[in-house]
Amino acid sequence: MNFSKKVTKNNYVREYIKVMNGLLDLTPREIDILTTLIKIDLAWIPRNPSEIKNLLSTDNRRITMKENNMNKSNFAKIIGKLQSMGLLIASQEGGMIINELLKPILNKNNKVEVAFTLDLNDAIQQAV
Repeated sequence: MNFSKKVTKNNYVREYIKVMNGLLDLTPREIDILTTLIKIDLAWIPRNPSEIKNLLSTDNRRITMKENNMNKSNFAKIIGKLQSMGLLIASQEGGMIINELLKPILNKNNKVEVAFTLDLNDAIQQAV
């Protein structure tokens, strides 16, 4: 079965997270924060060769909180949850980044494809 949805370049990250939310079980506010952080991550370009990507830098925190109209304590709680879920992880260089497994990847046709596999073999054997 193949489902398809047309989205714009501006909202494809949000729509991707909403599709993945069946597995992630995030609240609407958590989706907002994660969407903003992924957009920052995807758009990041180092200003100099030694710059480390850090989504939780002071500037990125301010941008994310302002864009989502959120205070520091609520932001910190959501960041803690995203970290505990393994969606936001520490890079080898020391900054915080989005887990590579979660990032939407546009193919050459400007499509993001997601495949789900449900393996029932173990469940059937245990039930018998």
